[in-house]
Amino acid sequence: MTVLPVSAFWSLKVPEPLTAKVSEPSPEEIAPAVKLAVLLEKSGKLEVGIKADFVGFSIPDKFVVGYGLDYANHYRELPFIGYLDVH
Repeated sequence: MTVLPVSAFWSLKVPEPLTAKVSEPSPEEIAPAVKLAVLLEKSGKLEVGIKADFVGFSIPDKFVVGYGLDYANHYRELPFIGYLDVH
């Protein structure tokens, strides 16, 4: 298995070969805790009972675009996050 450093907090384990059969993790491979981090959170739109442990920004209920978020394949390349007035 190859471990690639992704950031100071994460590592990516890539099984070799990639076509290897998936098996149950051993006890030492199971994480003792999992934390959820989100960049944007619309508080009024939560559909599940899971709260993020780390929230970048709490935003109003508007349609946001930019920085990878798009509307009909447009605005994804914007270097910032903004909102659209979609009527």
